[in-house]
Amino acid sequence: MKQILKYFSVLLLTIVAISCSSDDSNTELKELIVKVDKMTVEEGEVVKFSTIDSNNNTIEGADYFINNMKVSNPYKFVKSGTYNVVARKNGYNMSSPKTILVGRVLNKRLELVASKAEIVAGDNVTFQVLANGEPVTDYYIEVMGRGILLGDTWTSLTEGTFKLYAFKGEYLNSNVVTIKVKDKPIDDNQFFSIVDEKYGIGEVQFAAHVQAEDDTNIKPYHYTDKATGKKFQVYELVSINRVRQALTSYLIGVYVADNETKFIYPSSAKPTDVFSIGGVGVVGNNTAVSFNAQDIAEVNIDWIKPIAPFDPTNPDKTSKGEINYNIITKDKKLQVVYKGEFKGLSFVPIKKETKSVKKAFSISF
Repeated sequence: MKQILKYFSVLLLTIVAISCSSDDSNTELKELIVKVDKMTVEEGEVVKFSTIDSNNNTIEGADYFINNMKVSNPYKFVKSGTYNVVARKNGYNMSSPKTILVGRVLNKRLELVASKAEIVAGDNVTFQVLANGEPVTDYYIEVMGRGILLGDTWTSLTEGTFKLYAFKGEYLNSNVVTIKVKDKPIDDNQFFSIVDEKYGIGEVQFAAHVQAEDDTNIKPYHYTDKATGKKFQVYELVSINRVRQALTSYLIGVYVADNETKFIYPSSAKPTDVFSIGGVGVVGNNTAVSFNAQDIAEVNIDWIKPIAPFDPTNPDKTSKGEINYNIITKDKKLQVVYKGEFKGLSFVPIKKETKSVKKAFSISF
């Protein structure tokens, strides 16, 4: 079960990120500025903090943090070093850091250099940290209000304006770099529409329904066709726009033998064994469109580069493929047009005795 949940998390986390991530870019927060009465002190000296807004109005009730730890105001510095002070208060952006030098420390300022000042959501920005024009190691880069990077590369899946700076003990904080993140432009070959609203596709995932109770191996879940008694496996093509918190999921059935234990992908099955089941269009926390096979006006799928067969002895092996597919419902409330790479294979655990494929739609959003 742990292994199944590990792979299920690939799809589930995608959905959770879409529906639950905070939309900071749409929240207009006020500017907060931290002030200190002394910027250079000796060990044992006390520094008093205060805050103002961009109009120089005094702001009461702010909390103060030094190197990400909440501190009292005023605060006594007992050890030499370089300390970064920020102010935080509900309704305001976290302040830019103010550097305080305690004792005998190097009076050198870091320089943070970004490869780009503007990106499309999902693109990467790389950073370099310098001191007097020379590269510096063992530094930290913080995305203000969002935490410290694990390396020197950063990206965002949400729109907005982000501020970053570098710091290192015994150095003055670097300049603050501003990165603007925009939504991915809508490409005529990579978009979906839900109830007349058009979205660019950031990624496509391919998922298989698997037996949730199998804790020793990952096996496909077999549904039973009520009309014919035939067994079939189910797969999903999930197109995702993380920035605008929307996705579509198209479910595909593949008839298989009763004793089949392998995954029979739609790309490798006989065309007569592959059929449409239906799908959904989701925006935020809401299922805006739900359709069955009879509601589909047109569906075409060309598996340009199918993913490799699943290997149960090496479940950590990931695979990517290339696909060209389009779907449109009769009422035109949902349409998908996509040509490009897709990620596979994610897993959706299905509980034993589940009969209706629609239960797959109850994935937690």
